[in-house]
Amino acid sequence: SDTPTIKWAESQGHLILGTSSGDYSFDGEVTITPSDVRAQKQNNARSNASKAVTVNTDVFYIEQGREKVRASSFVDDLKARTSNDVSLIAENLLYQRAERIVLTQTPEVVMYILQGDGSLIGISYSHENQMGAWWETSTQGKLVDICTAYTVRDGLDEDELWGVMTYDDTTYWLERMPYPSRNFTPYVTETDKTLTEQGIVMLDG
Repeated sequence: SDTPTIKWAESQGHLILGTSSGDYSFDGEVTITPSDVRAQKQNNARSNASKAVTVNTDVFYIEQGREKVRASSFVDDLKARTSNDVSLIAENLLYQRAERIVLTQTPEVVMYILQGDGSLIGISYSHENQMGAWWETSTQGKLVDICTAYTVRDGLDEDELWGVMTYDDTTYWLERMPYPSRNFTPYVTETDKTLTEQGIVMLDG
């Protein structure tokens, strides 16, 4: 069709729309109205119908086909937005097809991807260094859906990951994923516990 379908929308100076035919930039002379609008196609990266998340000036979204995650960002030299395949180094993790992507920003920038089989993928991301570390998360049950929420509970002042979980496909539970431990003991002597023995896995160095 010549008329692309809108899949998601994010504010990035202009209104950025992810569609079935690529990313578009929308703006107007004064404000966006039916009679005052400019739509400029930025690239040909097709979007899946799931909400995007924004980290600084990068918009992360699931590509049509659900086997890739892309990041749309403005390139000053091109005066346009490009869409890069950020899952290129982790294609082996997305074989179950991504369903939803959510974001936690405090205390660390972490994106979580729910896959079609109920499994969970995590991305620890640094916008400043343009680097990300991918990992799989194991659960005892099957995740049905996920979301993030900000909490001040117990003075934490941070984002939390919540999920709808089932263990028998008949009963569903709303569960909160605890944030990884922040405190660890440096390994100094042979009698000290290693990070692995403390239950800590270093994901991104």
